[in-house]
Amino acid sequence: MWPMLKNIETQKLLGRKPLTAAYFLRTTCIQDGCMLRNRHSLVDFQFKRAVWRSFEISRSAADVYEMKKGIETAKSEKAYIEIRNHILQFENAPSEPLSEVKLASLLGMSRTPIREALRRLESEGIITTYGTRGSFVNIPTLKDIRDIFEVRMFLEAGAAKLAAEEIDLIRLEEFEDLFTVFKEGNGKGDFVELGRKFHFFIVDSSSNKVLKDILDNIYTKLDIVRLFSYSFRRNEAVEEHLKIVRALKKRDADLSYTAMQNHLKNAFNTLNNIL
Repeated sequence: MWPMLKNIETQKLLGRKPLTAAYFLRTTCIQDGCMLRNRHSLVDFQFKRAVWRSFEISRSAADVYEMKKGIETAKSEKAYIEIRNHILQFENAPSEPLSEVKLASLLGMSRTPIREALRRLESEGIITTYGTRGSFVNIPTLKDIRDIFEVRMFLEAGAAKLAAEEIDLIRLEEFEDLFTVFKEGNGKGDFVELGRKFHFFIVDSSSNKVLKDILDNIYTKLDIVRLFSYSFRRNEAVEEHLKIVRALKKRDADLSYTAMQNHLKNAFNTLNNIL
């Protein structure tokens, strides 16, 4: 007869109280993947158990790290959106530096996500950093605007031409209704944002990802100056958008190309006169 096992630690490791040593020696530990075949197996069992627990702790730490990383990313994204809107709504004068301390206080968050958001805005050309002087809103020069519009005229007019064949007519009519309301003087909301959405709708409808990526970058650089353009020629811009809508509804590729190109030429001419 095997003696009774009275080792409390062994009983805890097995998760239940064994009756005899023989029972202990032929017990298979399925959870930890080891067969207890002799008295020395207990050491092996304890080692593997310790390794498994270490792995679980490491995995838990990794999960916590990923969770914290996700939270920080969300804060950075929120900071980016808020600061970008802050700039585009002219709440920060071009001559006034974008202070990390003030922005952190304004948005109610630490300086880390603010700093990451400012770096992203700088990479997009919306702000410029001058060493110890700080970060400032980047106002493109007339030469910058001319260069961008020359490229935009070809690319976005080309996008309208491509979109004419497969554009969603129901969504197009929704934009037509919104522009008509503005034309009648009853428009509410942000006309600049409406125009932006309309242009991106056309670019998306071209089904050309490379074209979309290029124009995304161009639009970011022009967001500030477009506010000036629409402020001085809103009525003309509304009518030009409606002409583009009508051309697209006819699925006339060439007419859509011309309507978009004329709209962009007029927008640049306005900027050229006021800047």
